[in-house]
Amino acid sequence: MARPLKANLKQQFISITETNSTTATAWLEKYKWKLEDAMNAYLSNGGVAGEIDETNKGVTLNDIDEDLVKIYEKYQDGQNKEIIDIDGTFQYLEDLGIDPEDMISLTLSYFLESPSTGIFNKSSFLTRWNNEQINNLKDMKVYLEEYQKRINEDMKEFEKIYMFTFDFIKSNRIDKTVNYELSISYWKLLFNQRPEFQNDTWERLEQWFKFVEDEYKRDFSKDSWKMFYYFVKDIISQDPKEFKDYDEMSAWPSVIDEYVEYLRENQLLIE
Repeated sequence: MARPLKANLKQQFISITETNSTTATAWLEKYKWKLEDAMNAYLSNGGVAGEIDETNKGVTLNDIDEDLVKIYEKYQDGQNKEIIDIDGTFQYLEDLGIDPEDMISLTLSYFLESPSTGIFNKSSFLTRWNNEQINNLKDMKVYLEEYQKRINEDMKEFEKIYMFTFDFIKSNRIDKTVNYELSISYWKLLFNQRPEFQNDTWERLEQWFKFVEDEYKRDFSKDSWKMFYYFVKDIISQDPKEFKDYDEMSAWPSVIDEYVEYLRENQLLIE
């Protein structure tokens, strides 16, 4: 096959699956450069098998603690042993004593670089825990509780997990947006962790949730998700009463401008 055609197929694969060049090449070569077959196989596999993480590259079972391997194998998917699927994830959380609806469940997914809700990649699972020299459920729980504290105390860490969440909660890799109701659920989960987002700021967030649910009723792009975080951090939390640093001429997503207008129309924002 001509090199320009291969490059075009690879670019299409990357554009649709949002994976990297190395992974795209590997899957296309596996399916003899048949784009549809390669994408279907990749996505049906959870979009994780074959994914190459540079921090995990070269890791073999010989490098991993045997007890940790046994933990992974307890939860691995019966059909695809490269992942822990939804059933295994629920059992893993239950054995850890973690409520799937609790923030620490999201922290676990962030720590293990979960590609989507309910999925853990074998390579990341084994490597991340092995790097921390943890090979039992009790120590995993202790580590996660300490890690959660770091996220709650460090704004940079909090920002990282916030940005991670958008891709994590997408229905699949092809989607470019996240459902607005699901977005609200995760905003409540995330912003409730930080003290600077409580009291008057939380009141504004509740008004945002109501605006999105009752008025906006549209899904959110990655850019809108990202910019809303900065709007909360730099505008709302700095001056919840008046939004004195808000400039409607700045490049905020339209949904944020609509929210501010909504507050003004309902006499909820002092000017």
